[in-house]
Amino acid sequence: MEQFNEAFRKRTNIKQPVSFDTLEEVLKKTAAAIPFENKSILKQQAPFINKEYLSEKLLRNNEGGLCYELNPLLYHFLKENGMSVQLIRGTVFDQAEDTWSKTGNTHVLILLSNKNEQYVVDTGFGNNLPLTPVPLTGKTVTSENGAFRINHNDSEYTLEMNKNNEWKVGYKFSSNDIISDDTELEEIRDIILKSPLSPFNKKLLITKCENGMTLTLTESSFIQNKQGEITKVSLANSEHINLAKKYFNLDL
Repeated sequence: MEQFNEAFRKRTNIKQPVSFDTLEEVLKKTAAAIPFENKSILKQQAPFINKEYLSEKLLRNNEGGLCYELNPLLYHFLKENGMSVQLIRGTVFDQAEDTWSKTGNTHVLILLSNKNEQYVVDTGFGNNLPLTPVPLTGKTVTSENGAFRINHNDSEYTLEMNKNNEWKVGYKFSSNDIISDDTELEEIRDIILKSPLSPFNKKLLITKCENGMTLTLTESSFIQNKQGEITKVSLANSEHINLAKKYFNLDL
């Protein structure tokens, strides 16, 4: 069986040594190679989640996944390369409803420690990915996908993002809400899979960030957003199937 580290590098085309200084490049290449998508949720697939499953689905079968798959995959890669990382649960802010997600703390993110400072690292937040580590100090950082910062209030942290000169809330989390084993990932998956409040078990969604552009595909539309310049194409019949293959290398 192909080794995990080698398989991850092959899928993402990461050739350089992994260190804090190269994390931005790691995040960019991971986001470009492995899409955020809910195909397995729509098919009601619920296998046991572990490192072997993640390797099979995301690295060898060239599929994508949701946060509970994408960030654990990156977590294992960073850990194998000597980084100090933990998986954390968070709660996404629902922009459309202007309130916190009714599915609760079902977002999975990575908390990384480097030289006595902590950072959010996230490759599972759709087209709102911070393509650079975001420090918990509150300092604003920028990447080709916008500006990001962490707001701290008591024991709770909030990721905020700025894409079009407007700060918006992404999600909140506590640094103590650590995911200790794979069964917690399955709990999150089951909520996303079964809950009538889940936004991911109803309609196809595929996104990725590549070369300063975000691509978003549904069954009815294809959106390309390059630094605020948005191109939206309405789709008919089964056009999305060809676009999924062409732009995301996904078989639907």
